[in-house]
Amino acid sequence: MNFLSYNSPFMVWFRRTIDYVLLGLLWCLFSLPIITYGAATSAALITAEKSIRQDNGYLLVTFLKYFRQEFRQATGLWLIQLPINLVIGLNVWFIYIGKLPDIIEILIAAICLIVFCGTKLWLAYQSTFNDSIKTILRNCMIIGVGRFLYVLGMGLVELAAFVGAFFVFWIMAPMMALIPGVHLFLYAALSRKALKPFMPAAPSIEETESL
Repeated sequence: MNFLSYNSPFMVWFRRTIDYVLLGLLWCLFSLPIITYGAATSAALITAEKSIRQDNGYLLVTFLKYFRQEFRQATGLWLIQLPINLVIGLNVWFIYIGKLPDIIEILIAAICLIVFCGTKLWLAYQSTFNDSIKTILRNCMIIGVGRFLYVLGMGLVELAAFVGAFFVFWIMAPMMALIPGVHLFLYAALSRKALKPFMPAAPSIEETESL
């Protein structure tokens, strides 16, 4: 098989890479007003699943559709998450200025990391299930305990994206265009792993034929 043919493994990988880069830039653009971060993230995760992984629909059309559809509830989740992030940032600042005992700083840092990572599951859950905000918060708390390593990975991926963007900006600014796409790819993959046991099973071949 010619590796440049449309369905060759290389071309599939190449198309998906370009799609994730474009989706990452789209996600950043729609997140700029800050208040729209929740809707943009939820729409980006749905687009990554439907338009890129399942190859079902145009990327831009899919993103815009779900940005509108998810806006109200995803924004509600983000407005809960935003002050939590601000409190976490304030605590990190207290640790940075170093005026607390070491054991207290370590304890605060551990709590901040756990809480930060736990909130990263909210919008991923929102983009996967149709539940109320109250149900999302309750279920994410339970899932966060049972699937802790995946949820921890989601938080660390986001932190790594911020740190990576800072360093890349000073070294090779154009490369920053790749970071949002890489972040979304890893974030979406880890969220699928975290939520997989709670997704409804796909119908078997026999069930599909009987329909």
